[in-house]
Amino acid sequence: MKIRTKITLTFLVLSLVPLTMVSYVAYQNGKQALKENLGTTYQLLAQQTIDKIDRRLFEVYRNVGAWSELELMDEVIAGDVDGKMTTFLSSLSQQYGYFSSINAMNKQGVVVASSRPEFIGRDFKKNQFFKIAVAKKSHSEDLYFDSMGQEWVLSFSFPITAKFQQNKVIGVLNARWKAEELVQLTQGLPHEGEGDLHAQVVLVQDEGLVISGPSSRQAGLFENLRINDTLRKAILGVSGGNGYLIGPDVENKEALIGYARSKGYRDFPGMDWRILVLKDVQTAFRSIDRLQWVVFSVAGIVALIVFTLSFWVTRRMTEPILQISEAASRIAKGDFEARAEYQAKDEIGSLTQIFNQMTRDLKEQRAQLVDKHYVDSIIANMMNSLIVIDPEGRIRRVNKSTVALLAYTEEELFEKSIDDIFGEKHPETGAWIADLLQQGFLRNTETTYRNKDGRVIPVWFSCSVMRDTQDRVEGIVCVAQDITERKRSLARLNHMANHDTLTNLPNRTLFLDRLTQLLSGAHRRKRIVAILSLDLDRFKNINDTLGHVIGDLLLKGVSERLMGCVREGDTIARLGGDEFVFILDDITRLEDIGKISKKILEKFKRPFLLKGKELFITTSIGISLYPNDGAIAETLLKNADTAMYRAKEQGKNNYQLFAADMNVKAEEYLKLETHLRYALERDELALHYQPMVDCKTGEVVSMEVLLRWVHSELGEIPPSKFIPIAEETGLIGQIGHWVLKMACAQNKAWQDAGFDTFRVAVNLSARQFDDKKLAKRVQSVLGETGLEPSYLELELTEGIVMKNPAVTVDILRSFHVLGIEISIDDFGTGYSSLSYLKRFPVNSLKIDRSFIQDIPNDLEDAAIIRAVIAMGHSLNLKIIAEGVENVAQLEFLRAMQCDTIQGYLFSTPLPAEIITEKLAQGGGFYVPEDASESFPGYA
Repeated sequence: MKIRTKITLTFLVLSLVPLTMVSYVAYQNGKQALKENLGTTYQLLAQQTIDKIDRRLFEVYRNVGAWSELELMDEVIAGDVDGKMTTFLSSLSQQYGYFSSINAMNKQGVVVASSRPEFIGRDFKKNQFFKIAVAKKSHSEDLYFDSMGQEWVLSFSFPITAKFQQNKVIGVLNARWKAEELVQLTQGLPHEGEGDLHAQVVLVQDEGLVISGPSSRQAGLFENLRINDTLRKAILGVSGGNGYLIGPDVENKEALIGYARSKGYRDFPGMDWRILVLKDVQTAFRSIDRLQWVVFSVAGIVALIVFTLSFWVTRRMTEPILQISEAASRIAKGDFEARAEYQAKDEIGSLTQIFNQMTRDLKEQRAQLVDKHYVDSIIANMMNSLIVIDPEGRIRRVNKSTVALLAYTEEELFEKSIDDIFGEKHPETGAWIADLLQQGFLRNTETTYRNKDGRVIPVWFSCSVMRDTQDRVEGIVCVAQDITERKRSLARLNHMANHDTLTNLPNRTLFLDRLTQLLSGAHRRKRIVAILSLDLDRFKNINDTLGHVIGDLLLKGVSERLMGCVREGDTIARLGGDEFVFILDDITRLEDIGKISKKILEKFKRPFLLKGKELFITTSIGISLYPNDGAIAETLLKNADTAMYRAKEQGKNNYQLFAADMNVKAEEYLKLETHLRYALERDELALHYQPMVDCKTGEVVSMEVLLRWVHSELGEIPPSKFIPIAEETGLIGQIGHWVLKMACAQNKAWQDAGFDTFRVAVNLSARQFDDKKLAKRVQSVLGETGLEPSYLELELTEGIVMKNPAVTVDILRSFHVLGIEISIDDFGTGYSSLSYLKRFPVNSLKIDRSFIQDIPNDLEDAAIIRAVIAMGHSLNLKIIAEGVENVAQLEFLRAMQCDTIQGYLFSTPLPAEIITEKLAQGGGFYVPEDASESFPGYA
């Protein structure tokens, strides 16, 4: 045995005996302290958990009590007739998601409102909670199984006292709270996670019923816990209800058990539950085992230190030789950074210096070999092409990327100069290389290579001069990057930026650019350029009815047909939606523009076949000319659009040339539209009323509501001007709702003033009738104003009701069910199917004034009126004649047994104030003396 080994073993034995004794004592003391600390900790965890549960139950208890005091609860007396209590309780149940049900009962114990409809009508007068609560006491009922909800719940009940007599109990509010939240409260606790405090938390009643437990014990919820003597002590709450103890748990395993008892919170008495925090002893005292290992590990470390010190002393003498030996071993393995660090003025020190110098020499030789191999590897595997040439331009070296790019072999390339592979003309080799040698480098120049197959390849070209230590040129390195794909991507992006993705036609950007260039050339050549703006008629209806897929296919089909209408050199573009535009360049005869426009219209006569459907569509064309209608692109396009809208006004499916007065009308339109948007806010709109009277008695049976607009600057604006603008812009919805609300409110005011009752007749627009919520909106207005539905009449034109008869029937029936009268206005001016007219729940037909104005002299009009009245009466419809202005017309209509008449003969449309005055004077409206016999009441 070596001396170094003997000394080491002696020191080790002398240190181990005292270390063992000290370690044992430390272990015993630490074990006792850890037991006491863990027990106290689990007791605190149990107390914190039960306090958290008490506070949560207090929140529920407090909320239910607060709800029972709400004024809304007085509705329990009436039995929640309007359903407000049920709606409120349902909203509470949704907002506070852990309520199984919230029930309001009258004093007889019958549920009159509940968050769950199935509870309404149930009788709870025999239940304990109701008896206690109706005796003016709040009551909290411990956990029980709700057979209706099939779940475990807690019950909170409070008396409902009358707000007008605080001591009078009028009912009971009972809330059933789901016990499942207790599971959430205990499962989410920090000590249910990982770590030394990980424990099972169990919430039990005093008889041992499990209310909540850890995730691993979900199968045992709401079952009785198997109770031994240890658990019974914890549940009964020895030591004042809180504490800890060690003993067998439900599985008869030794466990550390912390426990705490529910004591309630504030005025909530609590449920007398217990929390058990259980931890098996083996796991709980795992830290003691770790402490044991720590103590003995420290002892081992100390022993190791003693061993190391003794070993170090003995090894100190042989360390220099070991260093040289280890360094030599590393060098043999390729580590040329190895050095012997020993320094001393002796033989070993001299040997160390000689050894280290030899190592440095070997390292330098190795580095030279590695550098050459590394550079060769980089060049060979570069992604970019690399060519090394001499000062005369001859190729001396290439990499793999160059061979792949140019499709030559290395040998073939070595026979060529750099100019042989350029794809475009360059200065003489000597000239550009001379400039390069003077400058030293050339960076990022776009040029082209030509490969062996003759294909031209775009590249980014850079080169740099290599010189040796004496500044002599060793060669020129040329690097090229293939940018073919980049060029293609840029071309694709440029195409996408300037073309419509659906039709591949030029878009607005490219259109304006081409138009600007053409206008510049036309100015120099004194030529005419025509702009044709096209918009598809009824495209929105097709898109909304058949879907965007059909709409896109239609746009593609239109673009294909339009392409067949252009001449060589002309441009067709899609500006968006269904808007197309032509540029007709170099026009010599204006007649050519008309021919092309007719050719375009002709293309739309044939149907479009899309997914098996035949679609017919027309287009409207507006034309502006350069230089007559504008000098710049934007002006020409705007004027072409203006002309296109004029074409639509002229019946669509035609073309119109721009005229200066079109802009004036367009500006007037925009001005009126802008003012109309603020008309309601500025209180500029008003309602006038024109009476409709019974043809036999002369009594007012209805008042037609007519809208008037008086602008502060423009004065009175006729409805014929602003109503179409409201229709087109969509403002008619807001304005129409206002008209309906004001008319109903006014009629209710007349009724409240004691005047004779009659209906108000409100006209509905096509946009209003298309509103799917129209019936609900009308019903809402009637509810707000308090007007009975029978005193409201809605007037619709023939065009509206016949637009979609099947849908119209359903809408009219919804009004009919409400008791609202329906009248078809302007009857006879449109087209009505008698079969549909028979099905419509309509009350009356209003004969248009165009048939009234020339009777009785016009025999044809008289015959039409006679037929309409006979037909209407046969269908049990009342007939209204509007536009009655003289006694002769009145007598004729009365002879034809017309039911109701309206016109200037009786009254012009008047403001509500004047109507009110006339009603206050007896309800009479002016009738000439010679008509008094027809209406005795006016005599």
